[in-house]
Amino acid sequence: MYLNGPGPSADSESEKAKILDWLSPINFYRQHDDISEMRHENTGEWFLQHADFRGWKATPNKLLWCYGIPGVGKTTLT
Repeated sequence: MYLNGPGPSADSESEKAKILDWLSPINFYRQHDDISEMRHENTGEWFLQHADFRGWKATPNKLLWCYGIPGVGKTTLT
């Protein structure tokens, strides 16, 4: 099963929820909403305008991996 596969059905959504809960019981969506509310306007704009990011965005099926120690703001960029 692909988590981002074509045409979600009720069964695939249920299976996706089980997998995500198995990976982490934390409700990421609620946590992400809380973090998004604290985000300031234009946060990460430098990143979105960087040539490397723009090249990644223009190329289909490329992986973007943002790494860093906890607390540096990776989640806030999303």
